[in-house]
Amino acid sequence: MKRLLFWGALGGLVALPLDALHVVTGVLTYRNPMLGLQDWWAVPLFVGAGLALGLGHRHAALPLSRRQTLPASSLAAAMAGLLSLVFCYASSGFLQSWPLLALFIYCVIFTVAVFLVDPRARPTLLVHAVGAGLIGPAVEIFISSTGAFTYGHPDVFGVAYWLPGIYINAAMGAHFMDRWLIGRS
Repeated sequence: MKRLLFWGALGGLVALPLDALHVVTGVLTYRNPMLGLQDWWAVPLFVGAGLALGLGHRHAALPLSRRQTLPASSLAAAMAGLLSLVFCYASSGFLQSWPLLALFIYCVIFTVAVFLVDPRARPTLLVHAVGAGLIGPAVEIFISSTGAFTYGHPDVFGVAYWLPGIYINAAMGAHFMDRWLIGRS
């Protein structure tokens, strides 16, 4: 139960203000903003995203990468992973006019992390990132197609080119955070 609360709270606390920054910078607009800049359903959506990323690492990426356990990571690595996500998410509003440059930068950040991660944990990180990089944008494409929100500069299927770059960095942040949590249990 504590793990569910942790991942849900982390998802909401990180993504909700960053999504509000997206609204302020014109990245996206909600059809019916009720909570200031966002619609009411943004809160459970981001809580669910936190749960999916955190629990998905341990219960999907770990088994799919054929690993039983992973070496623990440090709190510093977990915070660096989280800061990478925050940087990518926050900067996307300012880089929205250069979507391919933004995607390139986000992929470089992720690639550096792949080379720095413990080689025993690398397959799990890659599986997790591929899953998040595919599923996250697919969910946003679906929600965007309903008109619930719209991107200011949609590049493909109603979303921005750089979107997968944010999701792979979110997976990286969850990967390091979960490995830190594994070391504490």
